[in-house]
Amino acid sequence: MVLIYFALGTILASFLNALAYRYRNGSEIDNIWTTPSHCESCKKTLLWYDLIPLLSFLYTRGKCSKCGKEVFWYYPLSEALLGLSFSLFYIYEISVISYVVLLILFLFSYWDVKDKAIPKGFTDVFIILSLLYSVFSLLYSFETDKLLSFAVVVFLFLVLYLLNFRKEKIGVGDMILLSSIFLISGLKTGIATIITTISMAGLFAIYLVIIDRRNRKRYIPLVPFMTLGYVIASILVAVYSLTTIFNLI
Repeated sequence: MVLIYFALGTILASFLNALAYRYRNGSEIDNIWTTPSHCESCKKTLLWYDLIPLLSFLYTRGKCSKCGKEVFWYYPLSEALLGLSFSLFYIYEISVISYVVLLILFLFSYWDVKDKAIPKGFTDVFIILSLLYSVFSLLYSFETDKLLSFAVVVFLFLVLYLLNFRKEKIGVGDMILLSSIFLISGLKTGIATIITTISMAGLFAIYLVIIDRRNRKRYIPLVPFMTLGYVIASILVAVYSLTTIFNLI
């Protein structure tokens, strides 16, 4: 079953990458589902064996089988990571709703890497659905954790408002995604996600400074780190208590 979940993760990663690419390049909604995949460089239609996640990348040695252009590094890496994430979620029996959140974060990661921004319409829909899920979940089963998550989200939006009022630079999309994580996955997972995200992004920033001291203002997309942080946080919360997680970090 682990291999099945890994394969499913890679397939969904390939599909979401294609979906995000086509939306980004102005494809109509209907065409997104019906138009065959093609090379981003030569625009030639890809054959079925070019579309097999990971295996096609290894078979073609990371190049387009038509024009020889190197495949964007994000594609194989993201396919492998989503496949691994699905496998770990299965092993640690993570809830189904967490798979949904992971897929949404994964989709947003592509746009953050490519465009340094996420389409506002998508983040708006995500936060609205998160609020509805949280409200119905709270009405169905009242828990202190869910109520505290609401309080944290209110605080995050207050901070967001104050910082933007003072013209401070802050990623609105990032704050919305964090709020959605709190609303859907709860206080523990939300806090653990913040910790793991900041830790990984901070280490990556230090690495970039070391290899290129002249370019210290390079943009670091936070959503991919948030996605990985969410995976790690979900597993940690499933295995350990929040106090233990703080001690581990």
